Amino acid sequence: MSSQYSEALNVCIPMRSCLYFLPQITQRFEAAMPRVALNIKFLYGEGRVDLFLRGEQDILFARESELKRFSSVRTAPLYDSHFYIVVCTDDPLAERETLSADDLAGRTFMVGGGSPAEMIVVQNRIVGSGQVRILNCPDHETAMANVAARKGIVMSPGFANDHNGEFVWIPFDCSEHMKCVLGYHRDDVRESTRYFIELAQAAYTYAGAIPL
Repeated sequence: MSSQYSEALNVCIPMRSCLYFLPQITQRFEAAMPRVALNIKFLYGEGRVDLFLRGEQDILFARESELKRFSSVRTAPLYDSHFYIVVCTDDPLAERETLSADDLAGRTFMVGGGSPAEMIVVQNRIVGSGQVRILNCPDHETAMANVAARKGIVMSPGFANDHNGEFVWIPFDCSEHMKCVLGYHRDDVRESTRYFIELAQAAYTYAGAIPL
């Protein structure tokens, strides 16, 4: 099957929701570049940056703060992702349009491994208020399972929202956010790399209905 391709473009994404429009991007890319094999790899955790820096991936979805120190990497802005409190649909907080630290008083608030540095700043402010109980979770998936089990509530960046209706994502009132980018290698001047990035940027330019 590989004989139909003359080139491969390897794209690494932490989770499906980070590129919500990936199906549309893939369709348009493959229609325009049928000779390029588009390979999507889903990899969560810090190891994905190392994989990219070793040249095993051509494009990496990342926070700008993860890549800005590497001189061999260029970044293309994609969107700003904000922070949300995630609750079950029948939670009393689910009707609120926004939430502050005071609104979480008396609740069990989950924190733990995998939280990006930008979000840890906001989490620490909530924990420092002394108004919440703390439950440690090793990763995002465990935290979401605990929300479903009514064990607590969690803060999450908007890019982790898969929009399946299982939970309610309520914007948290804070100025902090994360700049999400597509990283690529400085010496990669291929048309396929440029075109994939352009398609992704265009998709989010017209994504006003999707909260991030």
